[in-house]
Amino acid sequence: MKKELSVVCDGNAQCVDDRLRQIEQYRQLGAYSRGADMMLKIKKMFKLSGDFSPVEMLVDLVSIYSKYWLFKIHFL
Repeated sequence: MKKELSVVCDGNAQCVDDRLRQIEQYRQLGAYSRGADMMLKIKKMFKLSGDFSPVEMLVDLVSIYSKYWLFKIHFL
């Protein structure tokens, strides 16, 4: 992947490092989102109560972020 990014970034090593870091962060965000989604399913399944607003916010933000990127990619 580094080789392909080097072509896209015109050989700029800093650009390549930045894109690799962003890709890793995006992957981590996906993992956190799946975990948060699972927590909300468990909450519903076991009828748990409490403040789940941070978990709900994470799921909502990732959903909005994903839709934004799909929209942006569609129009490139």
